[in-house]
Amino acid sequence: MTVLTYFLGKLKGRHADLHVADVLTPTVYRALTPILATEAQRCGAEATIISGELEQAGKLLTAAENAAAIRHNGT
Repeated sequence: MTVLTYFLGKLKGRHADLHVADVLTPTVYRALTPILATEAQRCGAEATIISGELEQAGKLLTAAENAAAIRHNGT
């Protein structure tokens, strides 16, 4: 679900007035079926990269928070 939300956010960022239910119809889905496997691989790779970046950011933020707590406590 998180990956889906990420990509919907990208779409909405580029097209704020986009209504997904109006665009993603059975006809469109059938037309896109031949490229879905390739796109799923591409999107999966992108999601893996973003996940790694978020994990690294989380580690940096946690380290900064811990360092600030140590400075604050004087230990």
